[in-house]
Amino acid sequence: MFNRTAPEPLGDFGDKLKYRGLVPSGKYLEHVYKKLHESIRSHLSKEVKKRGATRLHWDVSYKEAKHLCQYCGRLVFKGLVTALNELGEVRMQFHVYTDSQEQMTSALEAFKRTTANLGLPGVKLFTTDNPVGDQRYFLDMLPSLDEQQKKFDAMSNEDKPNVSTKKSPSVYDYSSIKVKVVETRQVEYDGVCWWQCCGGDGGGGVALLM
Repeated sequence: MFNRTAPEPLGDFGDKLKYRGLVPSGKYLEHVYKKLHESIRSHLSKEVKKRGATRLHWDVSYKEAKHLCQYCGRLVFKGLVTALNELGEVRMQFHVYTDSQEQMTSALEAFKRTTANLGLPGVKLFTTDNPVGDQRYFLDMLPSLDEQQKKFDAMSNEDKPNVSTKKSPSVYDYSSIKVKVVETRQVEYDGVCWWQCCGGDGGGGVALLM
C-alpha cells in the first residue's frame, strides 16, 4: 500500500514557523544545486557523451586548481582542462598534474571510442592558445583532424600563384616611360597636375616620370 497522504504545503512566505520571512541565500541555492546534480550525475555523464563535436575549443585553466584544489596549502592539480564543442557545450573536462600532454591521452582515447560507438562525426576543427606546441600532438591523436588539415594544405597549395608567369623586372619595357619637363610653376598635363622644383635662383625645371 502506498502512502496516499498529501504532502504538506510549503506555506506562505510570512509564516514564522516555516519560511520565517527569510530569503534563501546564495550558499543555500549552491547547496541545493550541487545535491541535485550529485543525484543525477550518472544521467548527466551519459548526456555529455551523446554530444557530438566537429570542432573542439581546448583550454587549460590554472586559476581553478590554484584557488580551489589545495591540500594543506599545497596544490593537488596543476590545471583544469576543458574542451567545448561548436555549440559551447562541455565535451571533456579533467584535471592534470603537470603541463605534459601525456596526461590528456586517456581522455582523448575515451572521447574517440565514444564518438565511434555512437556514430558521431569526427573533429574537423581545433582551437587552442598554443597552436605551435599542440599541433603535432593533436593531429596524431585525432585522425579526422589530421585528414582535414591535409585538405586545407592541398587547398593552400592550389591557391599559390605561379611565380614563373610573373613579369620579371629584367625584361621591363622602360620605353613605355614618358618624361615631361615642367617649365611653369603648375601645369596640367593629361589630367595630372605637376609642380616646378625651383633652384636657388628661382629658375630651372624638373623632369617628372609618369
